[in-house]
Amino acid sequence: MTDYTLEDVRAALGRGDKATARQMVDLVLKDTPTVEGWLLAAQAVETRDDAIACLQMALRLDPANAEVRAQLQQLGVTPPPVPAPEAVPAPSTPPAPVRVGETTTYDEGVYEMLWDCKFCGTEKLLGKTHKFCPTCGATQDPEWRYFPSDDEKVAVKDHVFVGEDKMCPSCNSLMAGNVEFCTRCGAPQTEAARAKKLSTRTRGMNEKFDREDRDARQLAEARGLNAPAPKAKGRPWWVYGIILLVVAGIGFALFSIFAKRETVGTVQAFEWERSISIDAFSAVPGRSVCTSMPVDAYSVSRSYEQVGSRSVPDGEDCSMQQIDQGDGTFRQQRVCTTRYRQEPVYDYVCSYVVNRWTPSRTARNTGTKETALSWPDPALACGGGATRLGCERESGRNETYTLKFNAGEKRYDCAVPFNLWDNARLEQAFTFQVGIVFDNPDCSTVQPAGG
Repeated sequence: MTDYTLEDVRAALGRGDKATARQMVDLVLKDTPTVEGWLLAAQAVETRDDAIACLQMALRLDPANAEVRAQLQQLGVTPPPVPAPEAVPAPSTPPAPVRVGETTTYDEGVYEMLWDCKFCGTEKLLGKTHKFCPTCGATQDPEWRYFPSDDEKVAVKDHVFVGEDKMCPSCNSLMAGNVEFCTRCGAPQTEAARAKKLSTRTRGMNEKFDREDRDARQLAEARGLNAPAPKAKGRPWWVYGIILLVVAGIGFALFSIFAKRETVGTVQAFEWERSISIDAFSAVPGRSVCTSMPVDAYSVSRSYEQVGSRSVPDGEDCSMQQIDQGDGTFRQQRVCTTRYRQEPVYDYVCSYVVNRWTPSRTARNTGTKETALSWPDPALACGGGATRLGCERESGRNETYTLKFNAGEKRYDCAVPFNLWDNARLEQAFTFQVGIVFDNPDCSTVQPAGG
């Protein structure tokens, strides 16, 4: 929250202090973006492009604002047409949504499944209302239920779901899911099988559900049960070839890394190197959103531009589903997934210069065992420690001691600890591991032969 107001911005503009006005209007707009604030920002910026960007932000807040549109025209920009006012929708009571991530499910009601009596042929019996055929008295067979068409749907009011229906194991009668004893024969329902449910079906919002073809479903299920188990097909030969190549490649890689042999080499030469890394205090260019600009930045220039984007809801993609509840009813629901569009995000971006320590150069001394060990003279500008442009300081020291070996016709160089290097002698034999494939020495294994 800022203490500045738009009146403070106007006062700064009245004094001709655009820099102060820009700083204040930035803070005000971050707290409360308004058309008036963006109009003042357009007066405070230095360039025509920045002024146009500010006016376009104002136009997004109020597309019909006459003053904003007039100023854009003065700058040679034709504003877009004023959008027509949106129609006010009629009052309604939408169903309460149940949100799951970015998907919203709307309850569209509960309806009765239909079933046909397979004994007397009576059709379109109601799955919840008619547990027994009203014509011949036969018990309902859940296998003969099917989804109705949209024109045949019968709503179930105040439906309380108590679980899928049960098939009495004694008399094979259909019972409600919460009964403990069969209402026909009195047998306990502890081991009763649950009624089979049909698969959920889905359609687009502009399509109608047709009556399910129960005969086709039952025929497909019967064919699936009676069909012989398909023979397992072998993979084509080239699949095994690819697998073999992959396994061989992995094996070769592991062998190349870990397979080593022991080698004996004799010392032929000694080398050492000592180095000092040096940083210089330099002017470094930078660029960032102005609110995150370093406090010690200078030579600042500013532009208003896109710095990213954000996802904005842009309607929904919906479908309708019918879900068998297993008690002679199905639940219809509308499933909608939010659709998003990408909207650009604008902010002030600053280009600037800051003074920072940056890597500059490296001073080195090298030699052999006959050369006295010494560190190089870094010859630091300003003597080191000063923080003026062009001054230098040390940022780190490093030293390396190398033994050069002959092993038959092979030559190997190994960096080793100082004590090992210092105590080694010419023609002294050392053992170390060498990679079998790439012939690279493992210098961590160097030790005197016989040691």
